[in-house]
Amino acid sequence: MSFWKLSPGPHWLSLFPSCKGRQIRAYPYIYRETPVNLPVSSPYYTVELCMSISYTALCIFLTENFRITQKSRCMLSEDQLEKGIRNGWIVLIAYSKKTNLIVGCIISRPLGTLTHCSHFGKSWQIRSFQNTGFIDFFCVTELERKKGLGSHLLLCLDAYSSKKGRQIQFFQKEGFPLISLPPIWTGRYLSRQVKFKSDKTIQIVQAKETKETKETKESWNLFKGLRQTTLSGHWLGTLPVTRSNTVLYKKEIEGGTVYAAITDTFHIHIERTNKIGELLWAWFEPTGRLENRLGLADAIEKIIDSSGYSVMLTDSSVPVDSISWTADAPYSLYAYNFNPQQFFNLRPWFFF
Repeated sequence: MSFWKLSPGPHWLSLFPSCKGRQIRAYPYIYRETPVNLPVSSPYYTVELCMSISYTALCIFLTENFRITQKSRCMLSEDQLEKGIRNGWIVLIAYSKKTNLIVGCIISRPLGTLTHCSHFGKSWQIRSFQNTGFIDFFCVTELERKKGLGSHLLLCLDAYSSKKGRQIQFFQKEGFPLISLPPIWTGRYLSRQVKFKSDKTIQIVQAKETKETKETKESWNLFKGLRQTTLSGHWLGTLPVTRSNTVLYKKEIEGGTVYAAITDTFHIHIERTNKIGELLWAWFEPTGRLENRLGLADAIEKIIDSSGYSVMLTDSSVPVDSISWTADAPYSLYAYNFNPQQFFNLRPWFFF
């Protein structure tokens, strides 16, 4: 049976309880809070935690088998993999018992503390959940697909993650959505080429791979307070982890300050061998009235141009200058073992 059919949730009935005549509040936010055991071992595959001896082989495997778009190639290096594991990545490798070669991989990257904020009239309801993760680098060789290896990897990752207290996971699927699980967000990627342009007015608030400091804590408090006062409805967001692959930029413009978070995708464009970054989210902190909304988009574009990436991805809901962007793949974002109890009209703001 598919791993997703065994998932503790959310399911469609969690969001449409009238199907069973139950109230929404009857469903918990976290379905399962205790560790789970490893699944029964497979007669065809061995799944193990990644050790230093396997770094080179795994990076080669990901380069050959994993990609976020059709025109990209994964270029995760051994140093980046080692830093990731040191900073909380849970990396599992599947070996074929017949050939002893790598045939699959899955990684849980830490997202830190998840905040779920609901806005009801003039009141805010905020809930926090510790030690959440994001499932990434999930791939199986073409010859081993449709044989149950993917579900087996997911079950193993669930067991290893739950034993480390990482009960809530998020994951993203490009292309057609899953049928068995409801997406908490459905979007479409935009992409554009970037020509580097230095801008001395742009500042880095959260430098990637730096220890948490007073400044980063203050930036998070500003970030959290800003969303509470300017956004309506419901949103999900994560606190920056101690060491991050995301850079938070800010630029002063007339009427306020623009913030933008850009993360490393660990991919290059196969035709141009250019590094690919992703603009995760952007927001505007007003100090006055922004008369021209184009000023916001222009500031975001200038931040992108100064980021050092040659190709940039972002969601179509981000307020960029759409003329210079090209529509790319659709995708869906899912939660595992977490029921937010509603869909979202705002893309979750993660900080990898």
